[in-house]
Amino acid sequence: MVNSSLNEYVRAQLQHGYQPMAIRTALLQAGYNPQDIDFALRMAAQPSRRIEISGRNLAIALVGILAIALLVFAGFILFTPAAKDIQLSLRIGQTELNPGGDLSVTATLSSAQKRTVPVELSYVVVEKFTRKTITSRSDSIDLGLNAINTQNIPLPEAISPGDYEVRLTAKYESLSRIQSASFTVQQPVVEEVQPQVTEELKPIEAPTEEETPECPPSCDDLNPATDDSCVRGACVHVMKKNFCGNGECEEGENKLLCPADCGAVQDKEAVKQEAINRAMSDPEKAAMLCSGLIIPEAADPCFAAIANASKKSALCLNIQDLRARDNCLMEFAFSGDYTVCDQLNNGYFITSCQSLARFSSFPTTQEEIDQEIKQASESAEIPAG
Repeated sequence: MVNSSLNEYVRAQLQHGYQPMAIRTALLQAGYNPQDIDFALRMAAQPSRRIEISGRNLAIALVGILAIALLVFAGFILFTPAAKDIQLSLRIGQTELNPGGDLSVTATLSSAQKRTVPVELSYVVVEKFTRKTITSRSDSIDLGLNAINTQNIPLPEAISPGDYEVRLTAKYESLSRIQSASFTVQQPVVEEVQPQVTEELKPIEAPTEEETPECPPSCDDLNPATDDSCVRGACVHVMKKNFCGNGECEEGENKLLCPADCGAVQDKEAVKQEAINRAMSDPEKAAMLCSGLIIPEAADPCFAAIANASKKSALCLNIQDLRARDNCLMEFAFSGDYTVCDQLNNGYFITSCQSLARFSSFPTTQEEIDQEIKQASESAEIPAG
């Protein structure tokens, strides 16, 4: 059995400078067991083990820990996918509606990244100036490279005439994209109910010009992707269903059969230039090229360019933005084509166009002025009796 007090005594004597043999002799004389004395001397002779960490070793350990931390952080950055970038556009099928009508909207989403993510879509119809919410609708889609979402949102029967806006919010991952488009609710036409007459029936008078506005000579917008008609004296252009070039990738269409509707993001400037080159010889083909751009911000300038190149004002009617459409039509008014006055939307432009039309009828040369005076004099002469 180890005698701890003997071990401590031997260690203390060695530290004071006594020789091991002298210590052993003294302990034998004191009656201690020789084996215990030898064991205590061996234990005292062994150096004590101490763990010492030098400054260099500590620095190496810290550098190693820091390197491991950097590797873990770099791995997290490399293997964490980057946030998906989404481009969003919104297009309205018809910008003028009646109370209770259906608002047709088409949302186009695209991304340069193939990774598919779920996207929550929220359509909210509000008054343009008060921002009061009128109605709303929600939907969800999975987006890879391209996706199109079409909604028909019924408007309330009691909605007031005025300017409105549909606001689209697309939420995905931790991000969101917002796009909006404007439209107008028209004053509904109330047909007056005539009381039932039991007396002698009177012949029905033909409607006056004010009751039945005259339609333009042609409502053809030179776009084969639209159905053109005249409603209450105004041209209406509705995108055809299941038609390649209407901006919707529908059933039976794909990138091979209809790249204009189902293809990837196009080179907008190249498409616009190709449409301008075809405008003079084949305006319908040029209009189809512009329709294939889908996004109004790209399609509207394309239609304005081919209208100017082909000298056909009907192509301006494909422009979705009302101000841009008016600017396109006014270019023809400045060139002397005043038939576009009835197709303008802005009141100031309408007045300007009508003024230009009136001024164009005034005589401008001396010969024309003399002719006007002669005609007035002849009409004022009293015939001989």
